[in-house]
Amino acid sequence: PADRSHGDVTLELSSSPTIPAAPQLLEGEVLAGRYCIRRFVARGGGGEVYEAEDLELGVRLALKTLSAGDGFDGGRAERFRREIQLARRVTHANVCRLYDFGRHVRRSGDGNREVLFLTMELLSGPTLAQYLIDGGPLSPQEGLPLVRQMAAALDAAHRAGVVHRDFKSGNVLLVPDPEGPAGMRAVVTDFGLARGHLAKESSPTVTAAGLIVGSPAYMAPEQVEGGQITPAADLYAFGVVLYEMSTGAFPFTGDSALSIAVKRLREDPVKPSERNPEVDPRWERVILRC
Repeated sequence: PADRSHGDVTLELSSSPTIPAAPQLLEGEVLAGRYCIRRFVARGGGGEVYEAEDLELGVRLALKTLSAGDGFDGGRAERFRREIQLARRVTHANVCRLYDFGRHVRRSGDGNREVLFLTMELLSGPTLAQYLIDGGPLSPQEGLPLVRQMAAALDAAHRAGVVHRDFKSGNVLLVPDPEGPAGMRAVVTDFGLARGHLAKESSPTVTAAGLIVGSPAYMAPEQVEGGQITPAADLYAFGVVLYEMSTGAFPFTGDSALSIAVKRLREDPVKPSERNPEVDPRWERVILRC
């Protein structure tokens, strides 16, 4: 059997094992007069994650800074704040709770710089992505409890009118839970890209800078095309995660993220059983349906 032992990773968001630069924030630094940084945890495409202490309530939480890219103007920051407020409506045991959206001005000799950040539930455990890298594909018996929990998390979000838009194995934490199925609780994190599917406004997936929002390996065709996003996009990504869990591979491969994204507009996915002959036919039908 594969060795699936892990060290804890707190709210790990597609982080790299090698950190190319020093953390943005310093241990002991206080943001917005309330959140004291205790330690750097991880860096990912969406920003940096820290363990912090809420000085008003005396509790530990996770704090994630937001990568500004070209910079957050007032409109983009306000839109992001509204989206976080929307995502806070999702309350479920398999969904990481979001607490607050804040701003902090860091003053230095080079001038002032605004830091936008989220605070959220502090959780420890490997991501599903790392779990699969370390141990390989899961059997139906091992995978089914996690699949049910992830489905319940997405269902709760959709019932609240929220689409995740970036559901992937790297955004699922496996939190140790002696009372849970298989001794783990699957928790879906990083609703930072979430948008309301019940709102009248459309949900574009291409930013003003021309960047596709989301992870190409998991994106539904309508996301690739910049179309209207509905819960179906999350179900597509859910199918990709099931494919990954069953085969250790992805339904589409290519030389670049863009070529992989475009393939799903023109080609059918490789059947899971062609990647792994031991895939149960019932699982294959569900995966291809998604």
